[in-house]
Amino acid sequence: MITGIESGAENRRRFRELGMTDGETVECVLRGRGISAYLIKGTLIALRSSDAAQVSTCLPHTEDCGEEGGSAEWL
Repeated sequence: MITGIESGAENRRRFRELGMTDGETVECVLRGRGISAYLIKGTLIALRSSDAAQVSTCLPHTEDCGEEGGSAEWL
């Protein structure tokens, strides 16, 4: 689950347009050299590692993230 985006205004806007908003579920389906593919709202989106590193996530329904989710990690 997405918990935040640590980026400039332009990238935050782009991420929002891709459906990457706080609380949204995201699944990594493929990792490659410098790029990964994520399933977000039924759409497969490829992100460079440098862009993915700007998105923080946590595991839903785990203690570290309260009712919302688990410990924060980066995509």
